[in-house]
Formats: sequence, structure tokens, C-alpha cells
Amino acid sequence: MNEKSGFFTVGRWNGVALRVHWTTPLAALCSAAPRGLHFSPGAWIAFALIILAHELGHAFLIRSSGAALSGIEATAVGGECHWDGNLNALQRATVAWGGMLGQASLFAASWIAIHALGPFHSATLADAIYVLTVTNGFIALVNLLPIAAFDGAEAWKFFALRRQARRYGRYQDGTNPLPPREWFEAPDEIPPLPHEVQEQVDRIIKDAGGRKQKVED
Repeated sequence: MNEKSGFFTVGRWNGVALRVHWTTPLAALCSAAPRGLHFSPGAWIAFALIILAHELGHAFLIRSSGAALSGIEATAVGGECHWDGNLNALQRATVAWGGMLGQASLFAASWIAIHALGPFHSATLADAIYVLTVTNGFIALVNLLPIAAFDGAEAWKFFALRRQARRYGRYQDGTNPLPPREWFEAPDEIPPLPHEVQEQVDRIIKDAGGRKQKVED
């Protein structure tokens, strides 16, 4: 276990390290707490499915963006995926929505199961459905908070960045359907004007100052 960060490695998937934060099993134990604290394996399995769907959503969009998945970290409210590669601001915002898409798919499947299979008389199944719907929705809302620790910090930028991309019209080439990072991030330094252009600017400013002085005289 990494005591500094609170994560411990549980295995690898296609060469990608899978790490779990110590708060994750505690959150699983409390996932069905509103229904009363009791032995509830159905709720624990359902909570694990929520975290899995959240991270798989991120992982799918990371790979779809052309980056290489390098690590998956599970926490009590979702987790985080790490990647190798350069993603522009719009791609990062798109990846941030991956967790929500994964959870929404799980919520929809659970909702269909409720209406298709009718009421559940088994306490284990009832706990699982509660976690897959109510707890799932709560985790999604928390993740959408526009705070650095949650997906919302990047996800809500998507809409403004998408408008900017459309304003620029066609993208640079047909192989990469997303604009480069430089379109959305200001450069560290503004490059100087060419010498000839700078001379013309200085001449215009000087002439404008001379005309202003004559008017005042």
C-alpha cells in the first residue's frame, strides 16, 4: 500500500495498474446505509459495479482519443484514469464525461430491470437496486461538482470548448477530428511582430500623435 496517497495495487489489466483507495471499501459498506446498516453483499457488489462502470467510461474515451491508458485508480466517489499522450482541452473535457456516461448506462439498465422484472422480494436484490439507482445518482452528482478533485472541473468546460471549435470551422486535418490544445490555451509568451510590421505600427502611432498635437494647437 502507498501510505502517502492511500492507494494499494490490486492487480493489472492489459498492463494497466489497478489501484484502490482505502476509502472505497468503506463507501461500499455504507452504500445502502439509508436502508439500515446490515450485512448486504448485494449492495457491495452493486457499488463495485458503479465504480467499474465509471472507470470503464473514462478508459473507453481515453483510448478513443488516441491516448494510452496507463493507470486506473478507484475511490469512494468514482476514481481517476491516467494516460500517456497529449490530449487537448476539448478531449480532456470529453474524457471527463466518460464516468458519467458509464454510470448513466448502469442506471438505465437498472431502471429497465425494475420495470421488467417487477418488485424484488429478496433483500439482497432490493439493496443492489437501491445502490444502482439512488447511490449511483448521488455519486454522479458529486462527481459533477466543478471542483478540482471531481470530474466536473473539466467536464463543464466541454460546452464552451465545443462552441469554440465550431467557431473555428473545419479542423486542421481529417485524421484528428479535434482541434489542437493550442486553440484553447493561451501561449506562455506572445511572439514579437516581424521587423517590417513593427516599423509600420510605430510610424502609424507617431503620425497619429503628430496629428493630435496639431489639432490641440
